[in-house]
Amino acid sequence: MIIKPHPNLFIYEDKKINELRDKIKNVKMLEKKYNYDVTKLSQVCDMAICDISGSTYEFLASNKPILFFDNKNIKEDQKYLFQAAEVLDVTDLSSLKKSVELSLTTDPHRNTRLKLIEEALYKVDGLTCTRIYERILKDFN
Repeated sequence: MIIKPHPNLFIYEDKKINELRDKIKNVKMLEKKYNYDVTKLSQVCDMAICDISGSTYEFLASNKPILFFDNKNIKEDQKYLFQAAEVLDVTDLSSLKKSVELSLTTDPHRNTRLKLIEEALYKVDGLTCTRIYERILKDFN
């Protein structure tokens, strides 16, 4: 398991992060001092477990399972991706292990995720920059 805490957690929850690092030996805790590329991490991870953030859109492109924590401070208009993932109440994580196992074995949200990839990301083919470049050349040259 790889854990990449949000950079703010190192400010507010540094003690808890260090406790996790010390207690769970089969976990790789990514350090604050490095700027990790979420796109590259999504290539080596089997799933993402997170609350809502911009990086979840980057992970969505990998078409791998996502498990969200709803912390009750997330506004309704920010919950768009929740439809493509298992969502757990952050105050009750008793089903966390079961949800991870289900997501990795049966992947019940796969079809919805595919729909959202097409809807939110257009094409995930590695050619977005090329299309933009060509369009700029066409329109402004």
